[in-house]
Amino acid sequence: MSEIDRDGPQISDNSSQHSTQRTLSLEEKNEIFLKCTHKDGKGNPYGLGSLVETLNKRKRKECYASSSTSTIVDLQDQLQKKISKHEAQNAKRDEEHRQYQYRMEKLASPLHEGKRS
Repeated sequence: MSEIDRDGPQISDNSSQHSTQRTLSLEEKNEIFLKCTHKDGKGNPYGLGSLVETLNKRKRKECYASSSTSTIVDLQDQLQKKISKHEAQNAKRDEEHRQYQYRMEKLASPLHEGKRS
């Protein structure tokens, strides 16, 4: 008799026939992973890739990795428009700030000249 037989039921070649394990769903696996992983300073779990997008935006059912090319192109277009808009706003603010600085220097010039006299 082998050691396995003497010690009682052990894991053997046919253990899958008697297994009570069930296959976990992707959501259950994700939940377990999130409980076990470290988080960065913002509270985002490390090493998730596109899963972060799915978790952070529960309203959004799809992740970017499975998005169609046209969806990604649309997102890029939207983001490019936002970037252009922000660049224009920043340029306008920079010009306003430059004009403000110029006016302040002109107003301050007579004060500095008066102190020198």
